[in-house]
Amino acid sequence: MQTKLIIAVLSLAACSAIILFSSPVAAIGVGVSPHQLEVAAYPSDSVRSSIHVINTSDEESRYQVYIEEEDLSSWFQVSPQEFVLGPGDHQEVQLDISPPATASGEYQTNVCVVGLIHASELKVGCGVKVPVSIRILPPGPWGKVAAALPGNLSGTALLVIIISAVTPAATVVYLRRKRKTRAV
Repeated sequence: MQTKLIIAVLSLAACSAIILFSSPVAAIGVGVSPHQLEVAAYPSDSVRSSIHVINTSDEESRYQVYIEEEDLSSWFQVSPQEFVLGPGDHQEVQLDISPPATASGEYQTNVCVVGLIHASELKVGCGVKVPVSIRILPPGPWGKVAAALPGNLSGTALLVIIISAVTPAATVVYLRRKRKTRAV
């Protein structure tokens, strides 16, 4: 019961703040392109995508970008996560998506872009959610081997490990054969 009262008081305070300070909030503008992302990725691999954030307001604004689903946020590397744009300016935000080796099927999340008045102490703003659909492709031969290993190895990392292990052994075999041919 007490929790409902606290939520009601906080909601009333937030609505009052929006009404009292409506002119700065109305000036905030967030434009994002594209409006949705569809990504196909292999397990243990990385795919790069991007969105463009545009300040559609007449004031300088601070923007924050984050992934809504906490379970999937570890798959994403967002760069930059926070930035300031002047009126009409835009920023490309890189999204590197790296599903783990155990991923399969389809996943849904949102990239959230929130714009805040740069000079405001109230932290009041507006935001846009960009739906992201991630389809995990069946792994190729390297992906199947990487999926069997612990961790989140990419096919390239697995190839480097194999080459690093085979090269010294091949060198030893070559040198031994070379010594045998000299001795004869």
